[in-house]
Amino acid sequence: MLEMPGSAARRSPPRGGAFAGGTPGCSAPRAVCSVVEGSRSPLLESGGWCGAVVACGSGTGACKRGSAVQNGDGDRRIPAQRRAEVRGLVSLRGSASVSEIAHALDVSPSTVRRDLGALEREGFLRRSRGGAVTVERTTSELLFKDRRRHNRREKARIGEHAVSLLEAGQSVIFDSSSTVLAAAEALGRRRLPITAVTNDVAIASVLAEAPEVGVVIPGGEVRRGSFTLLGPLLGSFLKGLHVDVALLGMHAISGDVLSESSLSVVEAKRAMVGAARRVVLLADHSKFRPPAFFEVARAGAIHDLVTDEGTPEAAVEAMDASGRLRVHIV
Repeated sequence: MLEMPGSAARRSPPRGGAFAGGTPGCSAPRAVCSVVEGSRSPLLESGGWCGAVVACGSGTGACKRGSAVQNGDGDRRIPAQRRAEVRGLVSLRGSASVSEIAHALDVSPSTVRRDLGALEREGFLRRSRGGAVTVERTTSELLFKDRRRHNRREKARIGEHAVSLLEAGQSVIFDSSSTVLAAAEALGRRRLPITAVTNDVAIASVLAEAPEVGVVIPGGEVRRGSFTLLGPLLGSFLKGLHVDVALLGMHAISGDVLSESSLSVVEAKRAMVGAARRVVLLADHSKFRPPAFFEVARAGAIHDLVTDEGTPEAAVEAMDASGRLRVHIV
């Protein structure tokens, strides 16, 4: 079993506030309507999201911890939180103008332009005349090398902390994920004897460099554009597996819904969740965004969340319906 140090984990905040339920009269799922409420711009309504933006939390339920600052608009959201909302807005429609985004988020056009510039530099969208267009839909994924470059520092901290939760002699699944790769790299520095199971060739090569770690690689077909092994052979292997811990990455977290963009990836992650006595989700703030095409699980299947300070408290609260999730902010 995974023992949690008292100083490292905290309960998520009490339920309530703007994030306790969905938008009144909205037919969309609670996971969609419980993140950001109150905006009724044409941009949102025409997107079919009932005036709710699934990105990172804002409005009356906004998180005010961390490095939140008040800019000239009177906006107290931390920049990472606001930019995640901008990204979510553009993703909903495929494109959005500066004025539409400014109206939806109640900020100035100059603030929107700065956020669009930052998101363009990170590769999430492309600036257009008077606005921006998305270059990443929720049904597509960045290539593995590109994903490794995004939020590298946050992923390193998350990976380091995730490994600190492990104990000598445990059996651990390492999911195919750039954040889980950071955990594998951290494990090599800790010299902790464990048995590791992974469907990621890159992660296996990192773990193989640690003499204390036994590495098991199941069969499968290598997925194009990544080092991931998937397919029936992997599924059969995981169904017969029983491990202490699974370190899991995720494409998107939307309320209490965990989702992926590929059905074969979904099947693998579901099997990993079923094989582990404790599931630790590793996710930086950028993963709190609109849902991908396929649901993997609900957050109730997760025991621990390791994330960074850029994740709004309201987004964590929306994820944790039971109040039993152990949350680690690093």
